[in-house]
Amino acid sequence: MTRSWRIHRAAVLAILLHAAAFAQPREYDWSATQEIAPGVRYTHLALTEPRVMNMFAMRIDARNPRIRFHTTERFPEWVGNLNETRRTTTRDFMREARTAGMNMVAAINADAFEPWPAPYARRSPSDLRGLAVSEGELVSPPLEDGATFVVYNDGRVAISHTIRSVEGIKVAVSGFAIVLEDGVASGADQRLAPRTGIGVSADGQYVYWLVIDGRRHASQGATTEEVGRWLLHFGANDGVNLDGGGSASMVRHDPTAEGDGVVLLNNPVGDGTDWLKSDPSVEKEKYRPTERANGNNLGVYLVSEKQ
Repeated sequence: MTRSWRIHRAAVLAILLHAAAFAQPREYDWSATQEIAPGVRYTHLALTEPRVMNMFAMRIDARNPRIRFHTTERFPEWVGNLNETRRTTTRDFMREARTAGMNMVAAINADAFEPWPAPYARRSPSDLRGLAVSEGELVSPPLEDGATFVVYNDGRVAISHTIRSVEGIKVAVSGFAIVLEDGVASGADQRLAPRTGIGVSADGQYVYWLVIDGRRHASQGATTEEVGRWLLHFGANDGVNLDGGGSASMVRHDPTAEGDGVVLLNNPVGDGTDWLKSDPSVEKEKYRPTERANGNNLGVYLVSEKQ
């Protein structure tokens, strides 16, 4: 066997293996994953194909009677399309919710925001990109062509292109684009970057959260189409690409952890550093996760069984 044929065969095999990962997209075994709270399961995958990539995913049972969703509330001096929220890290969002008496167990970042660029850790006012609703109150008005995750007052969840009225909506957060629609993945952004995605199963029972680390030699990131394909793999039928880059964050509450138990699960590059542009040995020696103050965040919390 010639060397060129071995290389060709290896390349074909790699392509086939990558395609096979999505050939049975709805067979991911969530039953073998960690249940971090009633109705909430968590998994972490470390991949080497098609590139080095670390991803973090959660499946949330929206029909579990104890499950509720919550997102960032209005800025105290709210002005639509200007000062809509106060930026905060995803961990601080959870900390503040728990301090206020909300039993929040997991959270991710959500909408993109302006002005940008902004000091990455400053808790400054922000203008969100797209529809946001918190506890039934409009936080940010919808775009003409949006990509929104919606929780209705009756507990139903959905992904929507266009929402003209917030009547009947309890929670909504938006992203850049829908990357999974009726089981078909798509995405125009071919850059490799940290990503955050959210998806909903075809029957509306499950909500899927996905965060993929990027801009590091240890995890090089994903395209937007890959976000859609991975949401499909985990069980979603429709999905949205939320804000990514240095904003991509996933946290959980772990009662066994030290301190307040609010744990950062992924490894964000919130300060904007692109470690792929540095020597790998420098990253290994000096990298530390940095958290960005995001325009808004999305959390899941538990209510008592009597509520």
